[in-house]
Amino acid sequence: MLRRVRPLRAWNNRQHSDRERDRIARERQRHILYDNAGNVKLYGILFLLWEEFRVPIIAVATGFFVLLAYNKIVLYYSARQLAGERELDQKSESEARLSGKLKGDRYLIKPWRQVEDPDFLNIPSYAGKGVYSSKLFEDDVASTDPLFSERRRN
Repeated sequence: MLRRVRPLRAWNNRQHSDRERDRIARERQRHILYDNAGNVKLYGILFLLWEEFRVPIIAVATGFFVLLAYNKIVLYYSARQLAGERELDQKSESEARLSGKLKGDRYLIKPWRQVEDPDFLNIPSYAGKGVYSSKLFEDDVASTDPLFSERRRN
């Protein structure tokens, strides 16, 4: 059979063969990368890197910003929760002081500064239980019993 012989893409000069397309791309990259004197342009390197690795760069940056936003949200809500707990501590302490249940400097609910600060470790906690073990119990006669510490905890 006879085939029609004519250039298929003659009417559209935007379409090129693979070899011609590669040559045009190399020429474009050469034009972006080098100036007229043949020196390498830093902006050209950055632009070509951006064109080549655009998707991974955007993916990594998006992941970084999502983690940063999640961290900010977690910190915000934990700070709100801590503020609510501190407000509740202050309320219960003031109510206990007004009702007379709180005598002296004993706290119904221990404030955060006493939990974190080692200088406050000897302040007695709620229900008369000390927050540290006294040295007096180690020299006591009753403390020779091997189950003494277990009994004292209960």
